[in-house]
Amino acid sequence: MSFIRDTAIDELTAYIERCLSDIQSRRNQLVFINRIPDDILSYIFECAGNGRPFDDALEKIPQLVVPLVCKRWRGVALDTPRLWTRIDRFTEPVSRLSILRSKQAPLNITYIKAYGRTTFVQFISLITPHIEHWGSLSILGAPSDDLAVLSSCPALRLRLLRIAVTFPSHMASDVPSTSPTLFAGHTPCLRDLTLERFYQPLTSSLYTGLTALHLSGVTYPREPGDGSAHQFLDNLRLCPALRTLFLARVEFLQSEVVSFPNPIFLPHARRVILSHLEASFVHLLLASARFSPNLVLMSMHTLDVDTPDDIFTASVDFETNFPRLSSTCYYTISFGFNPAIANRLLVEQVYHAIGHHLPLRNAKLLSIRGDQYISRNNPNTTSFASLLACLPSITTITLISIPASCLDALLITPASHLCPRLHTLRLKSVDVTKDTLLDLAISRTSFDDSLEGAARLTTVTLKRCGNLQAHNDLRAVVSEALGRLSIEVVWEEEQLMESGTSFE
Repeated sequence: MSFIRDTAIDELTAYIERCLSDIQSRRNQLVFINRIPDDILSYIFECAGNGRPFDDALEKIPQLVVPLVCKRWRGVALDTPRLWTRIDRFTEPVSRLSILRSKQAPLNITYIKAYGRTTFVQFISLITPHIEHWGSLSILGAPSDDLAVLSSCPALRLRLLRIAVTFPSHMASDVPSTSPTLFAGHTPCLRDLTLERFYQPLTSSLYTGLTALHLSGVTYPREPGDGSAHQFLDNLRLCPALRTLFLARVEFLQSEVVSFPNPIFLPHARRVILSHLEASFVHLLLASARFSPNLVLMSMHTLDVDTPDDIFTASVDFETNFPRLSSTCYYTISFGFNPAIANRLLVEQVYHAIGHHLPLRNAKLLSIRGDQYISRNNPNTTSFASLLACLPSITTITLISIPASCLDALLITPASHLCPRLHTLRLKSVDVTKDTLLDLAISRTSFDDSLEGAARLTTVTLKRCGNLQAHNDLRAVVSEALGRLSIEVVWEEEQLMESGTSFE
């Protein structure tokens, strides 16, 4: 009798458990996350696996957490190779498992010396046998000598390579005669290259076929067939799809006869930043390259400029090489010469050269930032007027830390009417006096209408302009006087407090 009772209880218990399981399964099916198709769920897992973990603990990385949630999630996770492609300090302990489950997907590898005790050689030795699956490699802080382990095997699928070593691999006075070429010089899919303080011969194929090139603190030695600025430009010619070019503190030690190579066409370039480069190289690059009309950022900071002719010469056709310049409406000019070499004559020559060599005739907005600490870095009235004479379409001028005497160039006289379409003047940290400002306002509002298209000054914005804003009674006098001339005065501190907007 007891046997029959126990059997009945077991059967009833099993039935109840099946019912509860079915109910649980049905409830899970109604949960929103479980109604997401597998392909979308797979993409979510992929994003989680390649994002920054919320916790450094190994047991909390997505690669180990996701498969433990439920049977379906485990199946989707194991069928999502890109979830397992990340190899870095977080996933290093399970790198063998990650490589196995990533199948044929490109691996994204990052080594940062600051984290953990693992050396680069130890870290990379576990991954090198799978180099044919590398998709990206970022190395931050490894000793340059350790990178020799990457010299023997090609990386056929590598698309991104970023290297920043702990110290300069080569100094200008002590450059080794040879240097191993990474990946046996064979990276046919490489598109994004960043080298910081790490030298690779210009004869390497690393420099060809790129869409993004970042070089910083690299010195190219005196070697036959290498170290030449012309060799570098030849490599650029082999990067017709280049979109970003960033060069900072790059030096070419190979002496050569300066001649201008054939044009280098970069029809897709969007960002070009040249910082702390020798003027001769910048000149060579500007004279050779033909940039895209879609170029949105061009920044230059050159060394050893003795005269503007080092950059602005007849050999550089800015209107042809930079077709966007002629249609650009907004220009910013900022000066920061080294105080040891700054001189008034050079500043004056640069202002003149900018106006006469760059196609600025269609510019509408001009912003000029001077140097409030070194007066030699600032223009005088003559050089400022020389620049304005080439800007007939300007409607708004912003002057920051510029001598107030420069405002004399905007006075309208029988012999001079610069910037005839100017209607807005913005001054910041300009020590202008009440009389100077009123004289300018009267001049820009009381002229005759003989010049077609001429505009009157309608708005003046002031911020940190000496005594004008230090005394409320003087501020009131200025506002009232300009108001009688139908000029709106904006005191920027008040505007900043009320709306949160910034002068710049």
